[in-house]
Amino acid sequence: MEQLPNLPVETPSITHQTEEPASSFHLMRFLSAFKRKGRRYWLTFVLASYLLGAGSGYLFGWRKLVEYKATHEHNGAVEAAEVDSIWVDLAKQVNPEGGHEIPVVLGDIGQNLVSSSAIDLNKFINVFEHSGDPLTPEQLSVFKETKSGSITIDQPSAHFWLNFFWALGLANQNPVLTEGPMMDGGREKVVNFASTGGWTIAAVPVAQVYASQTL
Repeated sequence: MEQLPNLPVETPSITHQTEEPASSFHLMRFLSAFKRKGRRYWLTFVLASYLLGAGSGYLFGWRKLVEYKATHEHNGAVEAAEVDSIWVDLAKQVNPEGGHEIPVVLGDIGQNLVSSSAIDLNKFINVFEHSGDPLTPEQLSVFKETKSGSITIDQPSAHFWLNFFWALGLANQNPVLTEGPMMDGGREKVVNFASTGGWTIAAVPVAQVYASQTL
């Protein structure tokens, strides 16, 4: 019995179609619907994206600004405290609590400043009362008695001596006032300087006080 030749057997091929993921399917449906709706949704989408980006950028920037401000204020407070400490130390060196003793005898200069009208004593007293720093009996005695002791300038008395020596320097006749640059415009112009026009507690016009006494 003859054997039949081995013929190739054709096996029908089966094509497997891969199912698309559900997420891809929904995305396609969304894009299709989006395309149908037209530009109205597109503009809404763009606007929403812009607002989201701008809002997040604003919030991020605001947070950074708050952090920077807090850090800067802290550093500024530290620097201000250090500067204040430096000024306090300098003030103590210039005007220590114990004061500076000056080997100067006033004699009757205080009385002469009042009698020559360089100081109106009532105005002088009122200035210190209104500033909350009324004159002490010792300070008032400078204008009423002949002083033979030295002068001590300390923190409580610095304001008093500043005004006292201002009047003395303004009224005392000396070449700095009579021959110096302050006389370049003539005697009638000397009242235009801060050191002259600023003296408002004389009993007469300041031009009459200027370099008028030999003290």
